[in-house]
This record gives sequence, structure tokens and C-alpha cells, in this order.
Amino acid sequence: MQSMTHLSAAHTATPSPAPGSGGGASVDVGAIVTGLSKLIPGGSITMLVVAVLFLAAAGQKGKKARGQNTDWKKGDKAVGAVVGGIFRALWSILRFVVRFLAGRELYGEPKSDATFFKAGTGPSHEALATAKALPVAQLGSVAAAPAVSLTKPARRTPSPWAVKLVKALTDYRGRGARALDVAGRVAVWVARWVGRTWRLAVRVHAAVWPVLRGVSRLLASWSRWPYYARSLGRLAALLIAFGLLVPAYRWPTVGVLLLALVALVVFGRRFKPKQPGDDAKHGPALWVLLRDDLDLPEGEPMEHWLALPHRLADETATITVRLPWTFRGDDSGRARLNDLIGSRVPGEWVSRWTLQAEDHYAVWTHKPAPKPKPEPPAGVDFLSDEVQRFLNGLEPGELLVGVDPFGRFMTKRLSGETSHWALSIGSGGGKSAFLYMLIAQLVRQKATIIAPDVKMASLDWYEGAPGIHIYNDPENVQDMRAAIKWVREETKARTYIKKKNKGRKFPPLVLIIEEGNEFGELSKEWWADNKPDGAKAGDPIWGDVASIMRLGRFVNVHVIAVFQDLDERVFGNKGLRSLFNLIFMGSYSPQQWKKIIARTPVPESPRKSGRIIAVEGAVETPFQSPFTPEENFRDYVDHWRVVTGYTLGSDVYGLPPARSAAEVPKLLDLCQRRWVVCHRSWTNASL
Repeated sequence: MQSMTHLSAAHTATPSPAPGSGGGASVDVGAIVTGLSKLIPGGSITMLVVAVLFLAAAGQKGKKARGQNTDWKKGDKAVGAVVGGIFRALWSILRFVVRFLAGRELYGEPKSDATFFKAGTGPSHEALATAKALPVAQLGSVAAAPAVSLTKPARRTPSPWAVKLVKALTDYRGRGARALDVAGRVAVWVARWVGRTWRLAVRVHAAVWPVLRGVSRLLASWSRWPYYARSLGRLAALLIAFGLLVPAYRWPTVGVLLLALVALVVFGRRFKPKQPGDDAKHGPALWVLLRDDLDLPEGEPMEHWLALPHRLADETATITVRLPWTFRGDDSGRARLNDLIGSRVPGEWVSRWTLQAEDHYAVWTHKPAPKPKPEPPAGVDFLSDEVQRFLNGLEPGELLVGVDPFGRFMTKRLSGETSHWALSIGSGGGKSAFLYMLIAQLVRQKATIIAPDVKMASLDWYEGAPGIHIYNDPENVQDMRAAIKWVREETKARTYIKKKNKGRKFPPLVLIIEEGNEFGELSKEWWADNKPDGAKAGDPIWGDVASIMRLGRFVNVHVIAVFQDLDERVFGNKGLRSLFNLIFMGSYSPQQWKKIIARTPVPESPRKSGRIIAVEGAVETPFQSPFTPEENFRDYVDHWRVVTGYTLGSDVYGLPPARSAAEVPKLLDLCQRRWVVCHRSWTNASL
């Protein structure tokens, strides 16, 4: 232990070897090691690790060369082996450094034919020729097709339960509604910001990803770089590694790298190679077929005969085909070229042919987009000043029905060939509002209205209005029948007067039959129960309606009937269907259209209140009918009865029949007989 202590305190200078001891080589090695330790980062520790690795490698190489173990007891031989191993290692390091800085391959054979100033071309053609080819049959098989759906995905729609949940949350007004509203607003705000962040990330990805993909492709082609470019790249990598390892240069190196990345993105976007256009994608394949169709020689260049735009999706894109003088331009030849363009070029195209100039050619342009179909306005206010001014200018017998798709007021005449109107408007289509509007205009023209209404609620706001006689008690169908018979007698009286006095003018008398199909069933049942002995089984009421329609057009008597089905069997086969030359359809089904209009195609049903289609002959015109609340229509009617000076009975030869008293239901009648017992229930029910 004492000797070790003295040894550690002794002078550490390397002793000079004795002459003739054979240790001169060790002195030189020490000097070399000391010099290298000052140059290499890590100092003596790095040199020690390198020396151990090289000694091990040299020992293994010596064993393989001599096939025997080294005798370490022989100092000179051992030192010689170590020195030889070090020099071989230094030579390997020097060779590695030279090849590294020169841009050469560090190991193996060159992977391309690149030189110091010339880029390589990649694998040889022989290697490509020897690659395994895909069988021809497999190229067209379904198994070789890409796993991509060619069907456009359907637009996503909210599920019914989600719609119901949103509606329930929106309509909720109970306890905690305010907190629920705040939570909903916060959720919407968060979702909105998440969406914005996602869209920003998508934009950044779209801007950066092409650059990164280009850099990755550039690095993947490293073996084809010229040697000087590889050398510069390796030197740059060394400088970056040195700057990141040395603390003093670390942050400046990071800053330089960030600036380089920004410059790379900017210049990458600026000088990004252009993608091949549609002319390069579709031109060659189209030219192969076009050349055969035009019977052109094999050596003709495509540029002389075919011109495609770079982007087919541009609105001004045109496809030009030069035609040879042998092209006749008949229908079959043109159809063949049109089919070729339509099947090989995406999009819809229309052609224009020039065959009478010096050069013959055909030009295809995009098919013009269909013009948007005009629609009637969403709503029209009946009491607006514009509508009322228009009504003031109408002639007698002319009625405003609505506003057409071009914003024009649309009128129909309740006279001549269109003296009688039929309506078939389903639930929610605005039938009652349309009838209210028509009656309001008829009142302006001093018309008397007779309205059997088995629906009971269609015209209830006009109940009691002067000159409007409503029969809406289904239990008293005989009142409705009596009203129709009275109109028939009034029509006969006017017809008789008209024959005596050709110039006689009559005020309008309008019979409005609401829910004609249901009225027909009720009237048929009543007639079956109350017909006289010996009378025919068929209900004669439709004969009265037919008489009114045939004679009424000449004496200003008109019928406006509402039906769900204009079936002649409902009318007792009286031929009424042919007398309705103007039909209004709304909120209908395809089957209903086919039964009533009896032609196809069936136009789309306007599922909107007040949106109606007027069918007159072969002309179908949609329109939006004016509207105002029912109470406003009643005030409007009362006002115009005063303005026109209407007097009940002054315009007819008799008075319409009075309505029968409503029968008291049996339960209430029984309750009336037990007045004492039922007095409390009457009071509670406000009877």
C-alpha cells in the first residue's frame, strides 16, 4: 500500500526509454495519443474507448491472419501488433473521412451512376426488366382494384331522435331552463372554436405537407444525388450537430434551423412543381381513339388535331378537334365524336361544328347549367296596398288568385269556359284561406254566396255575414239539399228572364260546395232513408248541380266545389267532371293528381300553405295565394257590404231557405228533463 501511495505522488512525466530497450515505438504512440486527446471531444476518455475498440479489432484480425494466438509475453511483437492495428484503424478513419466529405458511398457498391457533378438515374434498366411483372389478367380483375368506393356518400342528415332532442331542449321552459340555455350556448361556442381550430390545422397541413413530402422524396433519392451535393449535405449535418452539442452555439443553431424551415416552406410553396393537367391525363388515351375515328395516319402528332385545356373544370374550358377534309359531318359521324368526348372526358359537353370554313373543326364547351326554376313568393298579404290597388282595377267576374313565379299578379275569370272551378287541396295546403279570399273578392262584386259546408269549420268566420248563407249542420243534410235546389230554381228564373231580355245583367250568385265527396255520401244516405215511394235509387241532387252548371254560365251563376276525388261515380254519373275546366291543386299525392288531372308527369306537390297549381287545359301554373287572418277577412267583407250597398233579396227572385233548428242531442234532452239533478252539471259546464 505504501508503494502505491508513493507511486501516486510521483512525477507523472513519461520516462525516457533506455537505449536499446526496443521501446521507441511506445514513445511515439504516447505522443500521438496525447495530441489526439487534445483535438477530439471527450479527451483521454474518448481515446481510451477508441483504443480498446481498435485493439480488440486488431487482435481479431491478427488471429484470422495468422491462425494462432498472439504471444503477449513477447513485448516487441505485441507492441508491433498494437501499432499496426492503430495505423490500420487510422487509415480506415482517414478513408471514412475522405469518402464522407467527398460525398461517396461509405460502404458497399454505388447505387446509381452519379458522378461528382452529375445526378444519377437510379436502378438500371436491366434491374427493372428483371423485376416481376404483374400478370395481365390480374390488371383487370376486381381483386386488383383499389379499395375505394366509387359511390358518392349520401349527405348526412340528423337522426330523428337528435331532432326531437334539440326541439325538446329548445322548447323547454321549466325549472333550470336558464342554466340549460347557458350550457347549450357554451357547448355551441366550444364546438365552434374546435371547428375553427380543426380548419386551421387542415389549412396548415395543406400548406406544409406537400413541402415535407417533397423533402422526404428528395432525401429518399439520396443515392442519385451528385457527390458535391452529398458532401454539402453531410457538412451541413456536421455543423448542425456541432452547434447543437456545444452549449455556446446551441440556441443560435436552433434559430438558424427555424429560419431555414420557414424559408424551405416558403420556397417550397413558391417553386412547387406543377401537377400534370387534365390535358396530360386524358389527352393520350383520347387521341388513340380519335385517331382511329378520323382515319388519321400513325405518325400524325396529337398537337395538330386535338387541344385540351389544362383544367377541364374551368367555366371557359373548351375541347377543340381539328377535322380532316374527309370528315362528312353527317349525324352518325357527329354522334360518334360526341359519344367519344362524353365517355372519355369528365363532365357534360355540347358541341359546335364548323365545316364550311377553310379549316374544319369541332369545339366542345361545358353544357350550360340549368337556370334555377322560378318560384312564387313565400307569402302575399291580402290587405297590402299593392294588392288592394290591383283589385280596384279588376273587371266584373275577374278574381285575383295569387302571385305567379315571376312576381306577377295572376287572375282567373269566373265566367265563360271557366265559369265553374274545382279545388282539390289537401290538409295544410291553405284551402280555407283560399276560399276566404275568393269570397272576399266576390263580396266586392256584390255576389250572393250559398255554401253547404259539411266540414262545419271551413267558413265559420263568415257565419252571419250579409249575403253569405252557410249551411254547416251535417245532421240537417236536407238544408244543404234545399239550398242547392233553391240555386237551381234561381238559375231557371234567370234563364227565363234572359230569354225575354237578352241584355239583362245579373249580379253574381255563387254556390260553394265544401268537401263535395263527403257531402255526396251524406246526401246519398239521406235520400236512401227519405226518398218517396217509387223514386229512383240514385240521388237526384247531382242532377240539380249539373243543371246549375250548364245553365248558370249564361246568367252569372257559378259553382266552386271542393273535392278530394273527381270521380263520376260520386256525382251519380251526371258528367260534372267535364264542366270543371279550371282546377286548383295543392298539397296532393301522385295518385290524387293522376285521378283528377289524368296525365303525367306528376309535378312536385307544393307542400306549403297557399302554394297552389292552377290547371287549365294543358297549362299548369303555380302561384302563391294572398293571405290574412280570418277575422280580417270578416271585417273586410262587412266593410264592402256597406260600401256596395248590398241589400238582402234585392239581387235574387227569392230568398234562400232558412236553416233548420239544431236538434238537441238525446243526452242533453234527457238531462233537461231532470233539471234538478242536472242543474249543477249545467252550471259547471256553462250550458
